[in-house]
Amino acid sequence: MSNSKFEYISSLKLYNMENIEIHNITMTNCSGWLEIRNGNNSIVHDIQIENSYNSLNSYNLNNFTFYNISVKNIETGDLKFSETNYCTFYNICVDGIGNYLKPGSGGGLYWYNSHHNTGHNFYINNTGWSSFAPGNNYGNWSDIVIYNSGHNGIDLHSIKNTVINNVSIYDSVSNNILLTAGLADSPSTENITITNIYSKNSGIVAQQNVSDIFIANVCQDGQRDGMGISAKNVTIINATFYSNNSDSLVTLHKLDRFDCENISIIDTSFYMLNAISGTSNKLINSKYQKVYYQNHTSYYYPEIKIKLSNGNTTTGTIVFQNEVNPLVSSLNGFGDNESIFNTTLLGVTFSPVEDRLNSPVLADCYQNSKGIIQNYLYKADITTSDKNISLKEIDPDSSWYRKDPNIPTYTITAIIPNASSKGPDIIGFAPSRENPFNPGEKKNFRVWTDEPLTSMEWLVNGSSVLKGSLNYTWTVTDRNTTIEFIGSNANGPVNHKWDLGESSNETSGNDSIDDEIPEQEVIFSPADSMITLNVSEKTVFSISPDIFTTKEWYINGYPIQNNTTSMTRCWSTAGTHDVTFKGAGSGEPVSHTWTVNVIEEKKNDEESTESIISITPEYQIVTPKQSFGLDITVDPSTPITGTQLDFTFNSSMASANSVIEGNLFKQKGASTFFNEGDINSSEGTIKHIYGLIIGTSNVSSSGTFATVNLTAGNKTGMTEFSLSNVLISDINSKSVPYTVTNATVLIDTAPVIDPICCPKSVDEKSKLAFKISAKDADGDRLTLSASGLPEGASFNRTSGAFAWTPAVGQTGVYTIAFKVSDGYLTDSENVTVTVNKLNNPPVIDFFEPINGSSFSEGERIGISVNATDAEKQALNYSIKIDGVMYSSDPAYIWETDYSSSGNHTIEVSVSDGIDEAKMQHSIYISECHPRYDVNEDGVVNILDITNVSREYETTVSKPYPRYDTNQDGEINILDLTLVGHHFGEKVE
Repeated sequence: MSNSKFEYISSLKLYNMENIEIHNITMTNCSGWLEIRNGNNSIVHDIQIENSYNSLNSYNLNNFTFYNISVKNIETGDLKFSETNYCTFYNICVDGIGNYLKPGSGGGLYWYNSHHNTGHNFYINNTGWSSFAPGNNYGNWSDIVIYNSGHNGIDLHSIKNTVINNVSIYDSVSNNILLTAGLADSPSTENITITNIYSKNSGIVAQQNVSDIFIANVCQDGQRDGMGISAKNVTIINATFYSNNSDSLVTLHKLDRFDCENISIIDTSFYMLNAISGTSNKLINSKYQKVYYQNHTSYYYPEIKIKLSNGNTTTGTIVFQNEVNPLVSSLNGFGDNESIFNTTLLGVTFSPVEDRLNSPVLADCYQNSKGIIQNYLYKADITTSDKNISLKEIDPDSSWYRKDPNIPTYTITAIIPNASSKGPDIIGFAPSRENPFNPGEKKNFRVWTDEPLTSMEWLVNGSSVLKGSLNYTWTVTDRNTTIEFIGSNANGPVNHKWDLGESSNETSGNDSIDDEIPEQEVIFSPADSMITLNVSEKTVFSISPDIFTTKEWYINGYPIQNNTTSMTRCWSTAGTHDVTFKGAGSGEPVSHTWTVNVIEEKKNDEESTESIISITPEYQIVTPKQSFGLDITVDPSTPITGTQLDFTFNSSMASANSVIEGNLFKQKGASTFFNEGDINSSEGTIKHIYGLIIGTSNVSSSGTFATVNLTAGNKTGMTEFSLSNVLISDINSKSVPYTVTNATVLIDTAPVIDPICCPKSVDEKSKLAFKISAKDADGDRLTLSASGLPEGASFNRTSGAFAWTPAVGQTGVYTIAFKVSDGYLTDSENVTVTVNKLNNPPVIDFFEPINGSSFSEGERIGISVNATDAEKQALNYSIKIDGVMYSSDPAYIWETDYSSSGNHTIEVSVSDGIDEAKMQHSIYISECHPRYDVNEDGVVNILDITNVSREYETTVSKPYPRYDTNQDGEINILDLTLVGHHFGEKVE
């Protein structure tokens, strides 16, 4: 079906389309639509449908290519592809289906129940509902421009494994981009990547049963340019919101049963944060002006340079550990937990622009709606080939924020001391004088030393400002300033000086450390400003190095992309285009324009003088005993009429079953003759395969000459398939030059690691041991390996035995990857182990009365206990006398009486809630004649009272006489009252 125009018809329906080309069809003023149903391996292009009731619908298509499709001024319906798989789409234009001012009046470009489709160059304007809805899995889409959507510009409902790149969306009625999946019993939306987005006058929403979303390089402009997230495992990198009002709002919230979980917002600036709920909300090098709810942890990039004491750089490995809460790990530039980082060859940690996976990120603090809850400190263990050092109490703060992620704002210079140094030595300092110093900003100046110092002093322009600290916080001024640290101990002095301002220098008392960064030249690629491209030829435009805080790309004066130093473009039609880059940073602004002349590709008679004959496997990997096919394809350089060849294979690896003619010579409907050849599986050959056209027809398009069907044997490994004795006949029965491309296939079954059963947690100083085992269906020899082993752990690659006894100080979460390989294929499994901090029980430092003490009846016995806890945990106390609980305080007064004589056991217990310490003391209380019988005659009478009254108002000292009946050192009414209380009693 081609070169046809239809007007005022109902519908055009094309069914059972196999290996055909549908092109140059125009439909106008039609009451129905173009329908293509049930087909394979066909091409549809140059289709125009205008001023009609509906547009194009397809059903049950495979391996189709659609391009140059134009749909304009359609009353209702949508441009729909249902059950359309393994297809390619490009240069698709939709200009008016329904009316965006009447939501529900029409649709856009939709796919339903489809998978493995790809496409580029889409233009969609004015749709009565969502404009672009790739309702399929495993999609790859790029270069999409959308205006005036009646609902969502891009609508992703219950789809998986989809990539979208280079998107510009304007003025959607609802959201410019929506990712959703409805309720939990609906198919989820997951594993979606969207990059290079320009979004104006509407926002981006991810909500309800959505997970594993990656969004990068976003420019949000105009009104309603916010972002709402109620999803899991979402990473947003390099998003800029231009509105300076509450429209620029990022909301993290719970919707229905779906809450935020593991949200990473990276290198992003916006006006207002509303982090209502969620777990593990991470703002990495991101900035906002106002806040409703905070509920997040702030992180920043450190830069660490490693230098030798002579000033030369050296490479190394840096391991970060949170000294406050080991569960709050350092991260990499994607927001994933990572503690080990390698430096560049210049001894510097990677910036996120250079290598985001190897760029470290440290937590500043956790905040909620009440303010800062927890600040964090980190230790950096630095390993080099020369020596190892540790920098403790690294304290990230908001001054580390980088407006440009590639420009460090706080640099820590680690210095490896000379092995012969007698010490002390400065082993680190921060910041670097190359960091930005903005007037009014507070900067934390810091040094680290390898020995404790007894004297420490900070000076500003020669005047002492602080003593006794390794830190000094300075408020930056616009004047030239010298900041100096001077310290010493018994082994000698150290000092470090920062000269800030013009002609500044930075030196340490160890040696001179110079960390100047040379000025870099801006390079444009392509280098020529005038370039010529063929239609559909891709070109990468780029600027390097990235020294810009703002980056904008324009085509013919119209904004296309931002926040990136590279852009890939191709054009589907001939013409001239201006590509312009504009960048601004700390230096002069940069603007550069390329003029691109796009031309139709011309046939070069000197090119493609050789035909190409190649083998294409159905599968690159097959299992033993599996059947598979190999297509032998021919791409003629000139019209041909026949082909012959021999086919060779390894008979120990596979056996041949049959050879089937392909579609090469049947493309134009000609009659053919085909000989499947002579199969000799023992020798591994199929000889005399040939085929030809009967008659005067010929072919010049690529096609499959033959398909060889084989069965894999029991042996595993890589096996090769090759062609020989090839002869291709042209229309004059002359041989045609050719190039052969052979193929290989791996015959193998992947090994499988047996389920790993091991404890999920272990205490410090407790042994963790388990074995890794695996199976291989082919009986291949297996090799075990492990990566990410913690310090002190061992893994036997032969037996699979893993053993580790975590040391004190190794608390945290460790992920160990175990892998098995049969030499070709692998299987792996990660094991995550949490090491719990070993609790130290309380220590009883003092307990009285001391063991073996003696007392008399009637004495007041003071019982007290003093204890300490290494973790400074709250302590609970218990005091027992003869097994009876008397007090839960650390002190108690035992008031004995004249029935208390004898041996007694006093037990004290101290608990930190986890462990308990106990101690027992034995005391003796002797029997004593009651003091109120002052003269000890066995009767309390007037004689006892006069004994007391005779000494009335006198004071006495120890040992107190008996007439001081209450033994308080004063003879007064209390003593008389005590005797009078027992008057008349007989004492035995």
